[in-house]
Amino acid sequence: MEKEKAWYILWSMNDCSRSKVELVLKGTDSELWVPLLKQVVGKETKEVPLYPGYYFVKCTPESVERINDRIKALRSRVNIIFMKNENKKAYTLTEEEISRIKEVEKEDINISDFSEGEKVRIVEGMLKECIARVVEVKTGFLKVIPTLFNRELGPFVIKDCYCHKLK
Repeated sequence: MEKEKAWYILWSMNDCSRSKVELVLKGTDSELWVPLLKQVVGKETKEVPLYPGYYFVKCTPESVERINDRIKALRSRVNIIFMKNENKKAYTLTEEEISRIKEVEKEDINISDFSEGEKVRIVEGMLKECIARVVEVKTGFLKVIPTLFNRELGPFVIKDCYCHKLK
């Protein structure tokens, strides 16, 4: 009987390449998913990671332990860790969280005017690539509340050219 697989989050401190993460996962019964988003700037469209430095892995709890052992063995070259919950266990994503990420992955980003309540992607600065809700609009500036994995980070003021509106 096959063990039930769940989604886990790997995080890379130095945003290591996908190929290094694939090396760590090689030979395990895991599936790697890097959510990508189409970003439209002018006439050009490119795919960028939805959450830079975050890698989603579907595997069994036993595979999490094997992957952790591999990470420890490669510690000098690869700096990756599983995100942990309050019990210090690898955080398991719910199907609802995965569905929401997949919905965001389908959207395109376009530069346009902003209004209160809209969702935006921050494209510059320390909050780069976070999704945020606009709470106040001023000429050239926005007050936004970024959200990362269902946690609001608090209000931040950023230049409007530092975000893209989500459709």
